[in-house]
Amino acid sequence: MEKLIELKNIEKVFKSHKLISVKKDDYVAVKNVSLDIEKNTIFGLVGESGCGKTTLARSVMLLDPPGSGEILFNGTNIAALSGKDLKPYRARMQIVFQDPNSALNPKMSVYNCMKEGLVNIRYPRDKIRFRINELLDLVGISPGHAERFPHEFSGGQKQRIVIARALSMEPEFLVLDEPVSNLDVSIQAQIINLLLDLKDEFSLTYLFISHDLNLVSYLSDQVAVMYKGQIVESAETEKIMESPLHPYTLRLFSSAPGQEKNELFEAEEGYSDGLPDGFTYFPPCAESLLRLIDTGDGHKVGCYAFNGS
Repeated sequence: MEKLIELKNIEKVFKSHKLISVKKDDYVAVKNVSLDIEKNTIFGLVGESGCGKTTLARSVMLLDPPGSGEILFNGTNIAALSGKDLKPYRARMQIVFQDPNSALNPKMSVYNCMKEGLVNIRYPRDKIRFRINELLDLVGISPGHAERFPHEFSGGQKQRIVIARALSMEPEFLVLDEPVSNLDVSIQAQIINLLLDLKDEFSLTYLFISHDLNLVSYLSDQVAVMYKGQIVESAETEKIMESPLHPYTLRLFSSAPGQEKNELFEAEEGYSDGLPDGFTYFPPCAESLLRLIDTGDGHKVGCYAFNGS
């Protein structure tokens, strides 16, 4: 299949603010991440809180550009673009954040929140009202509520509005950063079904980020597992769910609700230094940059056992 997004050796480092009496090391949030997202698919990125998922998402969107690496959109390295050259790609890539409350300006009506983007892309002014009403109806919000303010909507309704605003740019690629984690379970299902319907209707490509393994495995065509800023394993969803290879993946999958504890992880959990027989990820794999090795059929893993170290 054709690749829409290609990430090559993305790294993001946050510089420490060093005081006279306090010295802190720079924080490497994303380490040498490379992955491909094919058109019209859902790529799932899973990992614990703090592993760098959102930082990677912001880097992909160039909201907080990476320090090094390439971000290819349809073959064009957008990380090397700026100003007028970058602007066309801004509309083609949109993001839905975790918290709709912070994503919407509380002092602006829904209509004005959605109008901003359309004005910026010079959408015909006499058609803006119709377009906003059309998008709100599409996501299940009454167009008659367009003049209301965010506080007048429930959490699920606000997330629908955020999705509608993202769609107003007619994007090809959507980053969904924990889009349902702040919602009740029953509302989560409604939003997920809406996202799936929209994907089919508009031929969208998703990067779906979550710490919920069951949700990621249900939605995604391909899954990558992130640990301490690195991708430690990636494969088609069915393959990685049936045959996880990296010890951290085994641990993550074993801890998910409804998943059985994995004997391999239980046996190796106690290692704290050196390399035991077989392989481990703590500490060597956690602190080193390991190449992702293709073990067959696109199933890639970064581990000392597969790197031959």
